Order: sequence, then C-alpha cells, then structure tokens
Amino acid sequence: MQQIKLGVLVPATNSTVEPDMYKMAPDSVTLHFQRLAAFQKLRVTSPDPLVKIRCFEEAGEEAVSGAQVLSEVEPEVIAFADTSASFFKGVEYNENLMGKIKAATGIQAITTSAAMVEALRELKLQRICFITPYIDYLVEKGKEFLEASGFEVPICKTLSPITHQQGARAYDYEQVINAYDKSCDGIFCSCTDYKVIEIIESVERYLAKPMISSNQATMWLMLRLAEVRKPIAGFGELMKHL
Repeated sequence: MQQIKLGVLVPATNSTVEPDMYKMAPDSVTLHFQRLAAFQKLRVTSPDPLVKIRCFEEAGEEAVSGAQVLSEVEPEVIAFADTSASFFKGVEYNENLMGKIKAATGIQAITTSAAMVEALRELKLQRICFITPYIDYLVEKGKEFLEASGFEVPICKTLSPITHQQGARAYDYEQVINAYDKSCDGIFCSCTDYKVIEIIESVERYLAKPMISSNQATMWLMLRLAEVRKPIAGFGELMKHL
C-alpha cells in the first residue's frame, strides 16, 4: 500500500494536534509535523488582544519558512493547524496565508479556518453554535469570519476547559451539550489545542446534530485533498464524508 504523507504546522505550545491526528489517521497515512516558535509568546496569558495579534502575525510569517522545511518530506498537503491565528484578520488574510505557503513549497496548503468552512459546507450547516475558549476579541473575529464565509452564528459560547487526565485542556461532554441551542444546525468547537474528538460521536447521538472540531476538520480536509476516500469511523459524521 502506498503511503500518503501529510504535513502539519503546529503551534509550539500545542500538545493536542499530534495525538488527535494520530488517532484519526488511517494506516495508509503518515504524519509529519513542524513546530512554530512564534506561539511560545502565548505562554504568558494576557487579556490584551494586541499580544495575540503580534504573535499570530509572526506565526503567519514563520509558517512560510516552516512549510519550506516540512516540504523536504514531500507531503501531499501542508496544514497550518491553528484556528484563531488563521481567522483573526479575516477571509482575505487566510487565503493569502495559504497562497504564500503553496507558492513557497509548490504543495497544496490549507489552514484550520479553511477546513472549518469546508467542513460546515460539506455537512450543509448554516446556523452555527460557535464554541470557543477565546478572549472576547477573538470570539468576535471568529464570528465575523464565519459570517463573511456565508454562515449565521446565532450562538457564541466561551467555555472554561477541564483538565484532561493527560494534562491537556479539554471540552467536557456536558459543557458542549449545555452550550448548544436548538436554533442552530450544528456545533463548531474551535481551537486545535483542546481535546474534543473523543466526545464528538456521543454529542452527535444525543443532539441528533453534527458536531465539528478544529482538529477533526483539519484532518478531514487534508485527507480529502490527498484523495483518501475511505470513511473513518469513531470521530463523527464529518469523517464519514471522505
């Protein structure tokens, strides 16, 4: 069986992307990661949006050189695996970031925000319950990005994380269930550094509505672009749409 390589640019402080991706990856896929040092500045928590903006801008610049290093293994796709750092300046910035990575490497490139949009469209979701761990500034920027991409966002909920047994931050099943509102078609749980893929199927069964997460959407779109067509069970409705 021919191995398919996928490349992922990961924030230096993120401890969730890699284990999530390994869990979802089929046997035919190998994963290759490059960490982005600019995100180290976010270890110091600050309510000042300017701190995050400067960090995200530097990360966007570093992503290009990081992708060039990652391209040495010749992946089919390179993903910039951070949601807020790709939506914070809007749709055009996100498109430009993907374009710069592709131009520098010759490899098709995506961001988690692009994956979010494509996943919502794939499942034909229009009214989104947007769940985040973000400061108010980033919640609003995420909402603006979704609205500019053609969605309605009647519900935005900022949830405090629980601490997972491995020490990672996570969304709890009850938190997500309680955050949902019947006016929405489905849920998007934002942030690649929060464990949530383990509860997607349970939430979907209880609500009878689709739930999409940042890491799930990123993996799904990478597999789609790499022409992996075998549905993957255990991680929600989206992963059956390959």
